[in-house]
Amino acid sequence: MIIYLEGFEDMTVLAAITLENIEDVPLALYSPGGIALIFNFCGCNENCRYCPWSVNISNDLCRKVVMDSKTIYSKLSKYHPDIIVFRGADPYLCREFDMFKDISIKLKETLRCSLCIKIDLLVLKKYLGLIDTTAIANLFRDFDVFLITVRYLNKENRDQLEKLINNIISLNAEHIEILFIGDELNDSTANNLIEFLKLLRIYHEKGYDIPAVLYYKNIVFRRDLGLDREELEFESQREEYKEIPLTKILKYFDMFRSIWRHVYIPNHSIVELSSILCPRCGNQVFLRSASVALKSHLSDDTKCKYCGYQVIRVPAKKIRSMLIREVVV
Repeated sequence: MIIYLEGFEDMTVLAAITLENIEDVPLALYSPGGIALIFNFCGCNENCRYCPWSVNISNDLCRKVVMDSKTIYSKLSKYHPDIIVFRGADPYLCREFDMFKDISIKLKETLRCSLCIKIDLLVLKKYLGLIDTTAIANLFRDFDVFLITVRYLNKENRDQLEKLINNIISLNAEHIEILFIGDELNDSTANNLIEFLKLLRIYHEKGYDIPAVLYYKNIVFRRDLGLDREELEFESQREEYKEIPLTKILKYFDMFRSIWRHVYIPNHSIVELSSILCPRCGNQVFLRSASVALKSHLSDDTKCKYCGYQVIRVPAKKIRSMLIREVVV
């Protein structure tokens, strides 16, 4: 199904609006155990070999549904998510962006939740030409949470990421996470990733905890993500993308976390990869598996019970120990 706004039927906008665990956004450190209302935008032209959201969707394969903004709002207002998320293809590229943003701002005020946007670093750079404070503020001043995707691990992108983070911080954002996406995690990728983790460690020392979420095709198993629609495609590519043995994945994570502890695959079934660590003492403080919350070692005010560090800034309204995947619209 593809959703069109009334009056904009010639433009592909949304593949679906879904209700999911926050870990499936994926967000690692924002309201863990909570739920997200997700606007899944489609129509991306980047042609990445591996996309967590499958946004290069063909119109011919989808059922067309035309809805006006009032109908969308009435359908969504009965839910009580912790966050509303704009995900998939970068939504600010479509001409309906302001209309969907207005709907979401109204929902945010009604439901008393936060508003999140996914931003691809390279797409944003192509769109703006230059990442500067004024341009970022004009586009994103209404958003509270930012999920920045990084696809190429080079010095230029590291510098651009630092500029973008600084500009988002200037907007007094509630939370920032960095999603590293690629085909394969290997020794070369790991060494390049370390330079980005050093940058996030510097922000931690300045008082900003920015987690790194890893989505490399050979370590994120489709069965863990519940993406059954892609299972056959993935099975046909197993020879090309050999799954790394768990021992090697854990070795990589040990190396990454020796630099910056907040490195996760929040919806992975392996507890060691998905559970939240305290950045000060290193203990597991929020255990989860395959997006489902298992056990918390956080105090009522979300501090580490072992050392008192404030691990979570914005807790979930209610921790849900169950898998949630529902198509709302």
